[in-house]
Amino acid sequence: MVASRDGLPNILKAPAVVLGYLNPNYLRVIVLPGVGMVDGGVQHDLPLDIVPLDLRMPNSEFTVLLDRTTKQFVGVERRETTQDSQR
Repeated sequence: MVASRDGLPNILKAPAVVLGYLNPNYLRVIVLPGVGMVDGGVQHDLPLDIVPLDLRMPNSEFTVLLDRTTKQFVGVERRETTQDSQR
């Protein structure tokens, strides 16, 4: 991970939950569910091309990657679940 001049990482990670397809070619997600906006998180539209097919279903959970310098979402990471850790 590359750090910026202020010593903070350029890529920020935040949990997200899928709401559904509300705009063509975009996936509506709640970033930071349970934080802010009366504990509802913040809604954002992610481009479909950065979200893997199996993570596009409503209520899917993953981590979004946000570039601090461009303020754009640059990717997603799968979140490990208890089922994954038991395998």
